[in-house]
Amino acid sequence: NIEQSLEIPQGAEIAIKAAVGDVTVTASDSPLAVVRAELMVQMRSNANAQAAIEALSVQAQLVDGRAMLTTAVRDNMEALGCTRYAIRLDIRCPRTSPLKLIADSGFTTVSAMAAPVSVEQGKGSVTIDQCKREAGELLVSIQEGDITVNDCSGPLTATTQQGSIKTTAVADKQVLRATRGRITVESPKGALDAKCVSGDVIVLAIDGVLGDFAINAEQGDINLLVPDTADATLFATATNGQVNSKVRLSGSVQGDKREFSGPIGAGKFRVDLGVTGGV
Repeated sequence: NIEQSLEIPQGAEIAIKAAVGDVTVTASDSPLAVVRAELMVQMRSNANAQAAIEALSVQAQLVDGRAMLTTAVRDNMEALGCTRYAIRLDIRCPRTSPLKLIADSGFTTVSAMAAPVSVEQGKGSVTIDQCKREAGELLVSIQEGDITVNDCSGPLTATTQQGSIKTTAVADKQVLRATRGRITVESPKGALDAKCVSGDVIVLAIDGVLGDFAINAEQGDINLLVPDTADATLFATATNGQVNSKVRLSGSVQGDKREFSGPIGAGKFRVDLGVTGGV
């Protein structure tokens, strides 16, 4: 195991570039960034085990006023007889430092940061918990895997090319994009822009509609639950699909297209629902 620490200047960005392996980032009230790394290799034999361990690199340094934390693989692991390897990172960093994390694969968790957070990942999963920032955005993208965001302040932009997104109690606007997966939104605290291709969108707005919604599903269904006390106007459009509602709606059917609308309460916020090949 390796442990390194850096004193982070006030407000300086922390940039993490991680090779294969899990990454856990937890906020602290200390000005120090503490990096603990666990190196893991699985070998066909023990002959080159030490060389394989030494091929896994962990580096922490200050560059041009920002903290750079990098893990890398410096040798041909297959040629060394390594069948599996990983660098697992546990990082504690100042709560108010902006965070930019680029990861190859693994399970990534970021908790309790109070500054802008950006996470880009190849495969695995990303979980963001209790990041209640005072300014800036929360950006999360993954090529193949799931995204979970709990009890955070937006605005949030989350994108997965193949996987699902679930958010709970996110304040401010959410922009969510998923392909070949599902989008689930519970207790949104602001505007919502959600689009899913080859999957369903489920929105449980049990606290009411607190901003404009634009929800679209292609080859999937939309399920929206709002209380009777919600203050919104619904606009539902289905192409090659159906519209089922417990709210009284009026509209028309023309060929394969169905368009309906109706108010809930005073109709303050606009809720647009659009499906193609779904309900």
